[in-house]
Amino acid sequence: MATSRLSSCQHISSFRVVQKPIIRSSSINQRIVSFIDKAEIITRIEKFYQAIAPNGPSPLLADTLPTLLSPNCIFSDRVWSDRDITPIQKVFQHYKKQHQQYPDLRYHLDSVLTSDDSRMAAAHWTAMGTCSPTRDSGCTDKRSVYSGVTLFNFRDDDGLIDEIIVYRQPSEEERSLLLRCEFGIDE
Repeated sequence: MATSRLSSCQHISSFRVVQKPIIRSSSINQRIVSFIDKAEIITRIEKFYQAIAPNGPSPLLADTLPTLLSPNCIFSDRVWSDRDITPIQKVFQHYKKQHQQYPDLRYHLDSVLTSDDSRMAAAHWTAMGTCSPTRDSGCTDKRSVYSGVTLFNFRDDDGLIDEIIVYRQPSEEERSLLLRCEFGIDE
């Protein structure tokens, strides 16, 4: 289960996203947008982290992600991958594989920032888990602790997450693999 220190400082709303209004000649065609409030954004982000790092085998991932992510959600790991993952079924598979490699993975939400229009949020988190050795994983049964920031973009019409952009540190296994492959250093 994701833990959170948000109750003490609820959220920080320090960054702003400026959205230019769409101006149309007819008032009948005005854009209608239903923004969700900041507390709901934080709740959805907490549910997202609870779903991707359940406590043991759990249907949370399959049951919860479709209620939080749009069908064409895009996942981007901007530091460790050059490909975007879409649609929701492939995003689901990504997190399912992560759960198989790190069955005890937990996320601690350090802070959540929301934009004034509730279309974007940033979550700073710390992840902890033990990588279970499997034939193809390269895992070493070491405990990993790493942190990152995830940007969430929400759809206007229903508030579902439309884009997940992750900037993060490497896990211990990724770091060891990088040192071994790039620099020939064995730890």
